[in-house]
Amino acid sequence: TLGSYVLESPVLWRIWVFPSLLGQPFLRYYLMLEHFGCTHGANMLANTRTTITSPWYRALAWQMPFHAEHHAFPQIPFHALPRAHQQLQEPLASSQSSCNPTGQDGIVAFHKALLATLLYPQKQRP
Repeated sequence: TLGSYVLESPVLWRIWVFPSLLGQPFLRYYLMLEHFGCTHGANMLANTRTTITSPWYRALAWQMPFHAEHHAFPQIPFHALPRAHQQLQEPLASSQSSCNPTGQDGIVAFHKALLATLLYPQKQRP
């Protein structure tokens, strides 16, 4: 990078560029869960999805699989998102149906459905 060239040191490459290049595929895999395939609009419960994951994964990700709740109510601290999810079951059920695929079956099922959608799109009916 230009910074490494100017400083005549590979430090910026080692601590910023290389880790970014290495981590981006994994980050993309995760970030697609949050918004891809959802509608765009003012309803925060409809333009992002909650993905059902295991408790250890939710703890590792600071409860961000409860992403719809996080967007709809950003003032709720991360540790209270599971409780918000329980209280928003009905509104989430109707809003999340606008996201395709939904995320109710977890991360792997989401990506399988996404891949099937991308590889075999449904033909438009006249």
